[in-house]
Amino acid sequence: MMMLSCACMTTILPAKPINAQAWQDAGQASAVRLEDKVYGEPERLAQPIRGISIYDGAVGEQDGRKVMFTTVKGSPAQFNVVDMATNKVIYTSILQGGGGDAWHHEVTPDGKYVYVTSHRTLWLYSTETKEINLVHDFVDEGPWSLVTDSDGNAYIGTYPGGKVFKYDLGQGTVTEDYGRMLGNQPQEYVRSIALDEEGGHIYAGTAHGQIIKLDLATGSKTNIAQPLMDQQETGFVYDMNVVDNRYIFARYSESKNMYVYDLQSSSWLDVVLSNVTGLHVTDSYENKVYFIADNALKYYNLATGEIGSTAMAYGSGLRGADWVQIDQHENPDLIGMNLVTIQFGGGIVYFNVTQNKMTATRPVVEGTPLNIHVIEKGSDNQLFMSTLGAGTGAVYDPDQNLVTSISLGQADSMVHHDNAMYMGVYPKAYVHKYDQTREPGNGNPSQFLQVDPEAHQDRLIEATSGGERIYFGSVSAYGVNGGAVTIIDPKAYAENKTGVKVIRNVVQDQSVVGLAYKDGIIFGSTNINNGLGSNPTAEEAKMFTIDALTGAKLEEWSPQIEGVDKPEFIGRLTVGPQDGLIWGAVNGTIFAMDPDSKEIVKSKQVYTGSFNYGAWSSVPLKWDADGILYALFGSRLIAIDPITLEYRDVTSAYSFTIGDDGYLYFSDGSDRTYLSRIHMGSKNTIPEDVDGNGIVDHQDVRMVARHIGEEPVGELLKLDVNRDGNINAEDVRRVAAKMNENRKQ
Repeated sequence: MMMLSCACMTTILPAKPINAQAWQDAGQASAVRLEDKVYGEPERLAQPIRGISIYDGAVGEQDGRKVMFTTVKGSPAQFNVVDMATNKVIYTSILQGGGGDAWHHEVTPDGKYVYVTSHRTLWLYSTETKEINLVHDFVDEGPWSLVTDSDGNAYIGTYPGGKVFKYDLGQGTVTEDYGRMLGNQPQEYVRSIALDEEGGHIYAGTAHGQIIKLDLATGSKTNIAQPLMDQQETGFVYDMNVVDNRYIFARYSESKNMYVYDLQSSSWLDVVLSNVTGLHVTDSYENKVYFIADNALKYYNLATGEIGSTAMAYGSGLRGADWVQIDQHENPDLIGMNLVTIQFGGGIVYFNVTQNKMTATRPVVEGTPLNIHVIEKGSDNQLFMSTLGAGTGAVYDPDQNLVTSISLGQADSMVHHDNAMYMGVYPKAYVHKYDQTREPGNGNPSQFLQVDPEAHQDRLIEATSGGERIYFGSVSAYGVNGGAVTIIDPKAYAENKTGVKVIRNVVQDQSVVGLAYKDGIIFGSTNINNGLGSNPTAEEAKMFTIDALTGAKLEEWSPQIEGVDKPEFIGRLTVGPQDGLIWGAVNGTIFAMDPDSKEIVKSKQVYTGSFNYGAWSSVPLKWDADGILYALFGSRLIAIDPITLEYRDVTSAYSFTIGDDGYLYFSDGSDRTYLSRIHMGSKNTIPEDVDGNGIVDHQDVRMVARHIGEEPVGELLKLDVNRDGNINAEDVRRVAAKMNENRKQ
């Protein structure tokens, strides 16, 4: 085992005598000091979250065969070419350095190249050389939308600058930066983009209701969506396509309305296509433009204005849309004209408008390892994990080294309560529930509730429990200021859909990133940043208290922490298990606060690295069984002694939890797809080879069991305590942990 060195850079700040004695007396109950802790070497266990998550695809040809180009989200993402006749992958490549997401694919008009956007990079695949290469790194901008012209040049819309760029295929570089389309907010999207090549205009769909018409020659900009905004259309223009070189079809994600703009008359048609789930449309076939709405493939007839529906039901959206003519020798079941798209899970879907039937293939692309986003411990030492932007999560059983995949969206927070894990899922602030008394699957986890949409919350990024309730802290929706605390009585809600309170703007115009429950009071902390695309109005983060039952706000204040002035965020919060103080983190400083007087009892800077953790920064905090506090500053996991405030750098991680088995579990700092662990022991822990005979066997387990005077006591003291089929060191550790627990009691 490796003993990590102890860093001792600063001194404990002086505290007022009345509080100092209180925490000192309470703190002495801890049996183990940080200087006595022994940490093992990091051990990789598994890549627990794997899956197929696809955002987009495009149809083209390669070697005379019809193929689907698509990319599986992962770390890194994986580009694939699927032969549509055989439904087999004929080419695959890792987008090393491209990030995990791939938002768009576009085939050049001559069919020789395919553009792919991934994270902050642009890639180009050659259908002739069968190679894909990174052709541009946008560094500070993420390419979200893309369209090509007749020469194969690409026009790319980005976030967070809300810019439009031109990539010149012939020169092999970005030759134009047309700048920001709006320039009103710190964070802006060009979420969708369309090109009127004949007219010389780009149309940029933003996240603020506007569609900017950009003159490529002069750079002038005009908002063509003002008539729609006058009808109360707001938010994302999520997708936009030019049809037949004549019309723009533009969809708003909030209202789910799609509108049609006539490029010739420069006016909007008098038609609204409602409840459209997107994501794309393509050129008309027999005057009909097809789209997904009301869980079916529908159409709009450009010649007659008719809106109609096919007999083809479909519960998702078009992730790319291309027409493919299938001949009998290729697939007799799909003869005729097919509108083709890709599913999130990897299957290719054919909407055969000739035969009025839909066919979906089985997925053939491989799933990829996904980054671990959040880890939280449930009952029986089960570890729950979520990832970003995918529909899968995992439950890991350390005793059996068993991974179970579960259906789960992007859970930004988790809290265990009454034998269930409640998870805050993005977007739209949903709470999902996993019942640990049931097997996974068949609706487990299930969607439990949605935070009131009128509260305009999007990301439930913090959660805690207490007083038979659970509590979520949240970040507001895009372009909106003001987070919330949501109080949920799970039993009342499950029985009659009552028992939910949402307290919006508990601190005006700030997000809630830290929560801790103590004696009927919720202590909270904030971040001045809110939903993407919003402007902060506050200068410093705050702390607050609310009544945990009624939600009534009690106090709001700025904690006075030495060396800290007007912090951007304070978070997260936790109650000291032995001293009852409210512990928190701000910038690189750990602090402890008297819950009654709200005075800072002690504080110390324990981290000096970068504080640029993200827009809604917070510092996760957890306690181990010995009363040592762990804080995750960015990717550095620090252990802190709550009495002396000495600290150690333990490992590099992105999320973590403390197991019941003496291990610290974390997502690996060098590769977030891995779940790793470190054994936590102490110098005064009973050795594994108790009798000193050179081996760890059943006798060592018995000796430790006798020492605590409880042999035999049911399942706890069976020789194979961890039920892995062997008598080994882990069995000794489990019984020794019980011995140490009894010592404390």
